[in-house]
Amino acid sequence: MTKSTRDIMKKKRPPAPGTPVLVRLQPDMLAALDRFVYRDAIPTRPEAVRLILKEWLISNQMLPADQEGIRPEDLNASNDD
Repeated sequence: MTKSTRDIMKKKRPPAPGTPVLVRLQPDMLAALDRFVYRDAIPTRPEAVRLILKEWLISNQMLPADQEGIRPEDLNASNDD
């Protein structure tokens, strides 16, 4: 017996941690976001918005950077191992 469309649509993912934030975008910004999603093969618009916001917050020192090493622009003789 195959599953009906209704049975398939009932499946939902578990709630993700965090607070939902509704953002209204003008058509030009939405088009730019969609180009970014397509160009960088990001799965969803919300994921793209999270990525953009995270990178902006890190670059403006409002969020600590991930511990992935030293950024190329921060390399110098004192941290050359």
